[in-house]
Amino acid sequence: MDEIRALLLGVGRFSSALQPGQEPPLGAEAWDPLEFVDEVLPSVTRSLSQLGYKTDCHRNPDVRAMRAAVEASLGSCRVIYAVTHGATDRMGDPTRVDAVPSCSTIGMGTNVSEWVSSAQTMRYPTLFLLDLCRSGRSARLPFLLQHAGRDTYAWVIAAAASDEAAYDGRFSVAAAEVLDELARTGLGTSPARPFVAFSVVARRIRQRVEAMPGVPQTVVATPLDQGLDDPLLPFFPNPNYREGSLQSAKESVAPAVRPFMDDLLDQGVSEAEHFVDRVGTHFAGRRPQLRKLAGWLDDEMSHSLTVVTGSPGAGKSALLGAVVCSAHPRLVEVIPQVRARLQAQEPDGCPSVVPRMAAVHARQRRLMEIINSIADQLRLSEPPHGWSADAIITAVSKLHERPVIVLDALDEAVDSSSIAKGLLLELAKAKYGRDHPRKDKPICWLLVGMRPWSNLRDLYEQAASHDGLIDLDAVGGAELQADLTAHLASRFADLPAYRPRTARAVRNKLATVVAARLIEETVGAPFGAFLVATIFARSLEKLRVAQTEDEATRLAESAPTDLPALLELDLASRAAPGAIRAVLTALAHAQGDGMPMEVASVLVPLFHTGPAEGLQRLADECRFYTRTTVDSDGTSLYRLFHQGLADYLCGVSEPGSAEGRCPDATAIIDRVLTSGLVGHDALTGARSWATAAPYLLRHVLSHAAAADGEFVKALLEDTDFLIHADPDQVLPYVLGGTTRGMTAAYADAFAERRPTTPEARRFLLTITVMQGGDAAVLRSLRSTMSRDSWQPYRVARLPSRGIVRSLSTTVQDGDLVTLIADIDNCVGLWQVNGTRRHILPL
Repeated sequence: MDEIRALLLGVGRFSSALQPGQEPPLGAEAWDPLEFVDEVLPSVTRSLSQLGYKTDCHRNPDVRAMRAAVEASLGSCRVIYAVTHGATDRMGDPTRVDAVPSCSTIGMGTNVSEWVSSAQTMRYPTLFLLDLCRSGRSARLPFLLQHAGRDTYAWVIAAAASDEAAYDGRFSVAAAEVLDELARTGLGTSPARPFVAFSVVARRIRQRVEAMPGVPQTVVATPLDQGLDDPLLPFFPNPNYREGSLQSAKESVAPAVRPFMDDLLDQGVSEAEHFVDRVGTHFAGRRPQLRKLAGWLDDEMSHSLTVVTGSPGAGKSALLGAVVCSAHPRLVEVIPQVRARLQAQEPDGCPSVVPRMAAVHARQRRLMEIINSIADQLRLSEPPHGWSADAIITAVSKLHERPVIVLDALDEAVDSSSIAKGLLLELAKAKYGRDHPRKDKPICWLLVGMRPWSNLRDLYEQAASHDGLIDLDAVGGAELQADLTAHLASRFADLPAYRPRTARAVRNKLATVVAARLIEETVGAPFGAFLVATIFARSLEKLRVAQTEDEATRLAESAPTDLPALLELDLASRAAPGAIRAVLTALAHAQGDGMPMEVASVLVPLFHTGPAEGLQRLADECRFYTRTTVDSDGTSLYRLFHQGLADYLCGVSEPGSAEGRCPDATAIIDRVLTSGLVGHDALTGARSWATAAPYLLRHVLSHAAAADGEFVKALLEDTDFLIHADPDQVLPYVLGGTTRGMTAAYADAFAERRPTTPEARRFLLTITVMQGGDAAVLRSLRSTMSRDSWQPYRVARLPSRGIVRSLSTTVQDGDLVTLIADIDNCVGLWQVNGTRRHILPL
């Protein structure tokens, strides 16, 4: 690994060489000593050293030494840290902030904003940690705002906003603490990521500073476009990184596709040498259904829709996962072992690779998320007015080749009824037009996995009418017995005690008897036989090992075979069963693709009164029951491996059904909003969402809706939340209720536009509110703006003559006027108050 270097500048003593009566030179000023520098400079130095940095520390440099150190470091040091006074001139450059050297003379080489600009020009990724008053100016330079993280090489985390003071080295204390925690834990970052994301570190530092007592100060960081994943920056090495792990392969595919790989890549299987064995276990069972699906997909004349249904744990997702992993071109590329193993085990059940295939796991996804994912995977060009159900059906019908679309867990989607009726049924019925070579034929193969809920009955019946229904609950007893026995035998062979070849007869007997019991005891139960079989195989390690076939029979007949008892058996064998159950219960409430440990950690005490030391260690102990994916900022997201298990732990009234309110929902949303995950303004007490994790900005409304409508109402009245949250997540709740005031303006502002930074959202919302003329809403909105934010002075609608080509401002007769040129070759002259003066044809 190449050497990484850090420059540290700490100035706590300030002197002046002036003789009595001598005039001070230009730029010289008297500065009070900063006693805390002697404490924080060594702390930050140690923290960076723990991350592998070779540190170059300068104490109390004068202007020449500071200039020389910075010039020598730019282009070669990854991190430049400075703690000293910050000097600004209200009458001068509003972007300038000087790091005051020990000689108190500022000028050439002390302008921190110039350091940042130089690093950008050199195109060498450089992080600036600045504990200076008003240092936020250097994080809001125009080019940084314009790039919003794209093509950015200079990155800043500053101690205070552009008009704020920084106090007592709080920023440095917080930075050292966060870097120390990063060196220990990786801050929850996935082992697939070599570096911890910039946004994660900046957010954690800001959270700690906000929690400190005293006059408020706002940590400011380089802005990032929230529509993009965090860039991979080489500043914070991830101590948990595993090079070449199969989790990296999982991260390289689209988020909606990743869950199809879950059973293969999780449960502790992350290295290639163990992967092929895990694939074999995954494909044991349900082989007749695999053969039927493979034949259907390879038949150009086949019907359009197949639905795979069954109770929770019947094997729906495993079946669809086998199809997707062996036929999706991207997955065949990144994990070719899957297709190779399925071809070897069950050649008639291995479908051909499909050139155009879209796979979406619908859990917690909305209609537009599903449509967008299908469009991306099928490489469809977005129409001028954006995607809709009709638009994507039209686009698919124009493809030269018939694509395959797979959607699993429809019943777990947000508003599954609308998705079924508005998209899936229409896709299933759509035919090619008469101008297409395949006229009057179905435009796609559509494969859907879902529980047999009544609100999805139309889709169920549509599939049944064309022999396209695979009901796993209706499989005959002999066939189910054979599938389940094969599945259990494969899983038992993974266990050390039953792995030897001499144990084959024992494990086969054990599998046969257990399969018979499961088939009998899971009839009518909320949990399917395959789900219970998976957990039984895990729990078998906790029971006495059978040495003979007779012992295997007795063990199989006496062991528990229902999900609650098996889970409790497994938990009882752990060192901290209560704490592990609490972690699993917290994760059972995860929304979307999963919950980060940062959020789960504040929920665990709701379900466990005792100590829960080492949360990450507890999460590792739960790996059998969890699945992971990676968030946009690189942090790991956790969820339970099956919704049936989540239902049981959440305590819904009828596990596996569409009904039932989680009894902990109110406590969960209350804890989320009061635990420190969401910041608070020290002066007003209002919530501050700038430091909230991406998970909360996406899903806090879902948690609120699960509890009480009043929580949703409060969030929709929270201006700062509306500015930071993703409009695609907020709009369904806004449009689903009564819109007035702020929510009415929000619905109007984001009806067609989707700005991806909080600053852009705030500006658009402000313009919309000013157009509406609601003074109270405008005051609420402006209360969230910092002094250095751009604010519209007056808003007027553009003339309806055409598209604007250019715009400029000037002063005429003492009035500020705007010149607007449109595509009709006319220039309009407008006063700032919106009064048109002239239209000048060119």
